[in-house]
Amino acid sequence: MKRNQLLILGSVLLLAIIIVGGIILRQSLQPSTSSNLKDQTDEIMIKDAKEVMEKDSDLMEKEEGTMEKDQDKMEKEDTTMDTSGLYIPYNNNSLTSNSNVIFFAASWCPTCRGLDNAINSELDKIPSNLTILKADYDAETLLKQKYGVTYQHTLVQVDKDGNMLKKWNGGDDISSIVSQLI
Repeated sequence: MKRNQLLILGSVLLLAIIIVGGIILRQSLQPSTSSNLKDQTDEIMIKDAKEVMEKDSDLMEKEEGTMEKDQDKMEKEDTTMDTSGLYIPYNNNSLTSNSNVIFFAASWCPTCRGLDNAINSELDKIPSNLTILKADYDAETLLKQKYGVTYQHTLVQVDKDGNMLKKWNGGDDISSIVSQLI
C-alpha cells in the first residue's frame, strides 16, 4: 500500500527533476537574444510538468481509494471468517465456551474418514457457536473411559467444563451433528 504511494511520489519527483534540468539545460544552450522564445519554452515545460503532477496526484487519490476498498473488503472477510465454528484436534485445553462436540475418529474407520472429509469440506457451515474436536479413538483411552465410548465414530457433546451433555453414534455431515445438539 505505502510502497505504491512511494513509487508514484518518486516518479513525480523524478519527472520534476528531469523537467527542471531540461529547463536549465535549455537556458544555458540558448543564446541570450532568444530570451523571449526561451521564456515561452519554459512556460510550456512548466505547464506540462504541472499537468503531469496533477495526473499523478489523481492517480494517487484513486490508488488510495482502491486501497481503502481493499482494506474494507479484508475487514469484511475477517468478519465472515469469524462467523464459522471450529474443527480442531482434541487436547486437554481445547474445550471452548461454545457448544463442544468430541468426535472419536479412527484413521482405519471408513465412516470416520467419511465424516472427517465432510466436515473439512464444509468448514464454513459449522455454526459459530460450535467447536468440533477430533479425538484419536486409538490414542485417547482415558477420554473414551470418561465418556463411556466403546467404538469409533462416536460423538459426545460436552460443556466448557467437559461434562457430558449427550452421546450418539454416527453421522455423515455437519448438519447431522447440529441436529443432535441440545
